[in-house]
Amino acid sequence: MTERGEILRFCFSPAVAALLGDMIAISRGIFKPHFSIELEPFDDFVNYNNNCSIGYIFGQLNSDRRFDVMSQHYVYSFYAELRDHKPKIWRRFEINGEKTMAELGYAIMLMFEMQASHLFCFRENSKENFLAYLRAVYPDEEKFNSYVEKISMDEFLNNVRYELPSEDMFTPDDERLFEADKIKLGNVTHCPGWKASFEYDYGDGWEIDLTLEKCEKQEISLAILPRVLKGEGFGIVEDVGGVGGLENLAKVLKKGKGKEYEEACEWLDSDSLDLEAFDIDDMNFRLKKLIRVYRESYECRYDPTEKSLSLLLREYKGKGARGY
Repeated sequence: MTERGEILRFCFSPAVAALLGDMIAISRGIFKPHFSIELEPFDDFVNYNNNCSIGYIFGQLNSDRRFDVMSQHYVYSFYAELRDHKPKIWRRFEINGEKTMAELGYAIMLMFEMQASHLFCFRENSKENFLAYLRAVYPDEEKFNSYVEKISMDEFLNNVRYELPSEDMFTPDDERLFEADKIKLGNVTHCPGWKASFEYDYGDGWEIDLTLEKCEKQEISLAILPRVLKGEGFGIVEDVGGVGGLENLAKVLKKGKGKEYEEACEWLDSDSLDLEAFDIDDMNFRLKKLIRVYRESYECRYDPTEKSLSLLLREYKGKGARGY
């Protein structure tokens, strides 16, 4: 309860809620950080249209209470774009909230031609997302500023990383780590405007900027999700040297002749790669067939079968040994 007698209610990501759990004492329905916030009793507080589960305040990261049975599911509409590349390479796609953050990652990899051969993670700027949410809830600038002044966000809003566990994991002091295969998208956010970056191959340094445009409950068959709706550009080329290497490769391939062109075709094992092409039908086909393969490769350490490898490298399209 604020000085004006107003009740504050917030939509916390699991990271923010867990941090609040670290720093605030919770009594029945009431907790007090730097300012007082009155919550409904626990049973009433779990309102998935406006709040994340109170379970996250106690670190219960795998609650499925958000989702109804039958054919109703939360459908997340995302915009994703390869950072710093010109011309833009982007995708607009849908995915259901029951998917884990790791599975969201596998979908992004497939949409941007990443062949599951490197580590990956998501990074979330918690302070930026929290402020964006507050602006949506309190559009009046004066009221927004009055609430922000009461919150010492730097003290408890660390950035968040979602990553698969590994022996080489390192978490900086300003980050919180969540295991990407243990937490579901629906438990991370449902607020339009939520942003994160997806990082793949820490050597080449590929980064995909991700923005949630819409989250709606729909009657829909999960057999059609995830799916790409629109996009432009082929995607990345593995081990090309990042964005700069990809742009240089595009220039070489456009020449269509010369020593550099011949060397590039030999390296690609292909003379037919079109980096401006966008085949939405093939991409949706691969999303249906290969997410399971990526999941088993990363989470179970299974080698792909010959059939799966054939799909991954597009042998059904007569592509070369590297799939290009």
